[in-house]
Amino acid sequence: CFHIVMKAHAELVRRRGRGDISNADRARQVTDLLNWMELLAVRRTKPKIEPNTESYRIALSAWAWSHHIDAPKQVEEILFRMIRACELNRNKMRDIENGLGSKDSSVTTLAVTPETKDFNTIINCCSFARGVGVPKDEFDDEIKLSQQLALKETYDVAEGVLEALLSFPYAQPDSATFAGMIRACVNLLPDTNERDVRVIDLFRLAYQSPNTAVKSLVRPERLQVPAGGGCVDANVLRQLRYALPTEEYIRIREEFEEHRRNNSRK
Repeated sequence: CFHIVMKAHAELVRRRGRGDISNADRARQVTDLLNWMELLAVRRTKPKIEPNTESYRIALSAWAWSHHIDAPKQVEEILFRMIRACELNRNKMRDIENGLGSKDSSVTTLAVTPETKDFNTIINCCSFARGVGVPKDEFDDEIKLSQQLALKETYDVAEGVLEALLSFPYAQPDSATFAGMIRACVNLLPDTNERDVRVIDLFRLAYQSPNTAVKSLVRPERLQVPAGGGCVDANVLRQLRYALPTEEYIRIREEFEEHRRNNSRK
């Protein structure tokens, strides 16, 4: 029942798209329903009601589709609530297995388990949020500075989510993670040498990270991660090309190809 209403609100947000002033209100209604589910779970109502992975995922999607100025911070908060719920359930199950807790049917399954795509939802929400604030070429320097600070805060959200994913034991980053992070750099940070360094560091982390994705039977071979390429696919390379000056791109691309050749022989 909760999910039916939550999905209805989220779908309306998706259909109305960017710019509809009611989107944030509908996203908040989804979050309110999620809050209610968490409260009922604590009260141990009968029949049992508690949020699961889908509950949090609907709330994430509603805010991401809203394109609201508050969306990045809202999805960040929901993700970390999701992680806490996952850890709490796993700790309870561990206690039961070790004979330290009473057997409780409420924790016989892992109702909440964030996946890589949930972390990627937040990163992509941030990377497309460059509309935060005011147009770049208007108004005075003080307002431009305020906008740049808002964009930097949004980038910090994406960076924090990447760090959480890297330390999370039940999911690993994939090519979409790093493509989104490089896009976030380009869209949210000033075009400086410091930004180029961030992009290069992210790209190196991408090709040094193990690729755990299952090979797709539908996606063309040229778009998939090459042997020895870590989490670098065609989309990551495309974002890298947009992000760096030509000379830097060629240098880093040659570095990657050497790494890939060396690792593909192993």
